[in-house]
Amino acid sequence: MTMNKHDFTDRLKEIKRGVRAEVTGIAAVADAWESALADYGREPSAAHLEHAGRMFDYLAENIERQQAEWAAKSRTREEWVELERQWVEDTTRISREDVHDYLMTALEAARDHYRRLPAGEMKDAALRRVARLCAEYEATMRQLRPCGYVFCGGVLAEIGEGGLSLGHGNARYCCDKHREAQRNAERRFEATSKRYKAGTYLPQHAYIPKRGASVEEAYQARVTVGGEKRQNWLKNIDSASIPTRKCTVKVA
Repeated sequence: MTMNKHDFTDRLKEIKRGVRAEVTGIAAVADAWESALADYGREPSAAHLEHAGRMFDYLAENIERQQAEWAAKSRTREEWVELERQWVEDTTRISREDVHDYLMTALEAARDHYRRLPAGEMKDAALRRVARLCAEYEATMRQLRPCGYVFCGGVLAEIGEGGLSLGHGNARYCCDKHREAQRNAERRFEATSKRYKAGTYLPQHAYIPKRGASVEEAYQARVTVGGEKRQNWLKNIDSASIPTRKCTVKVA
């Protein structure tokens, strides 16, 4: 005796409850689906097919999450470091490259001004300004300190209407938010050190996908954002035209 539509729907729901319990055996789920179809004895409706499609999508996610967990358990600390190196949590902070751009823009402007002046006292004064800015560039770049948050990528500096200011004293973080974020990262490292072969500071969704997103999608979203030039008030400066090198006073 074939089952009615209501019973068939209930059977599908029962199969789906099993899938939601982190089942990863696709053959068993497929067999349950085929058995339900045979008992139903007729073509499933569009709603039933959509229901089944979602169920198998969920099953695929179970499998991917399980594989990601297995991969995490076997990674060495060196492999975690490589993943962490590319992970970016915040692209709004002032970076070392931003400070370089800011200082070199002022220096290049001073050099251009010097080149346009005729010989005389004003040109000599302009050359001294170039030398001073050059010395300031090298001193400032040596003094830059990175934020203590492992996924910040920024430095302890601010650029605003008043110019450039560096972090002072015993400051370790660019903001209170990142101080707390580092504590959380250290807790994650301690927990994963006990669970896996080696610990990691990464949030779990960086290597085990959330529902509806693959590991690659979750990871690449952050890596791609981190690779773009930070969107601050320096965004209109073409930093590619300013070389990163030892500063010299040469202006000719």
